[in-house]
Amino acid sequence: MKAKYLFAILTLISFSHPVKSAWFGPDNFEECQYEKVKDCSGDTRCANVAITLCEKEFPYELGEWKKIDWEDYDNSDNKIQIVAEDFLTKICFTNERLNLKRDCSWWEYDLNTAYSWYAMNLLADKKFLNSDQSNFLDGTTYIVYRAERKRIEK
Repeated sequence: MKAKYLFAILTLISFSHPVKSAWFGPDNFEECQYEKVKDCSGDTRCANVAITLCEKEFPYELGEWKKIDWEDYDNSDNKIQIVAEDFLTKICFTNERLNLKRDCSWWEYDLNTAYSWYAMNLLADKKFLNSDQSNFLDGTTYIVYRAERKRIEK
């Protein structure tokens, strides 16, 4: 009987201690990153491995593709950022006059792509461009979609 009370008291004391989160593990990517990287004592290789482990434990989930207008996101050079840490972009081209069916392209996230801006003619498949590679074939239309990327949490 005394053992049950002692166990109950120890359990209550342990839950009031800040180490309790380590018992159950992190609930999200940021907690995981903090917990794993703080143990690296400034070692960048260790930190990179720790972050990679957290990325595997808390991968991204892709949301629903939603139609957007290119013009709402382009800069003064008519270029758009097609991926970022929190979204992906998909572009679909069609040319019914030439019987070119809907052709969609989308890009995985990586740092090089995330920090680049693209003009529409750089993203179009060659069959949708004139021979000078600068203008779309007559009758080509496109639709742009975005999907939110967010980390899965426990």
